[in-house]
Amino acid sequence: MPTTAVFSRTDGICAWQGCMELTTATSESIEVESSHCGMGHHPPWSMRVADRLAQPEGKWAPFDRSGWRSLVYPNPNR
Repeated sequence: MPTTAVFSRTDGICAWQGCMELTTATSESIEVESSHCGMGHHPPWSMRVADRLAQPEGKWAPFDRSGWRSLVYPNPNR
């Protein structure tokens, strides 16, 4: 089953290292810059969750953070 972990290093409550997925053919991690309580109201977080849920069944593709997205979504493996 495809898995995407959306996490924040600035969460303040959860240790971000424990919130990441190992990158595989069907799993990934996406980093956003947000507080723990602010994630549900943070537009980049909401956009990624909606994007991941909108993928057709059986056609999962990893998130492409190229172009302008690299300005909003930091490299989770830095």
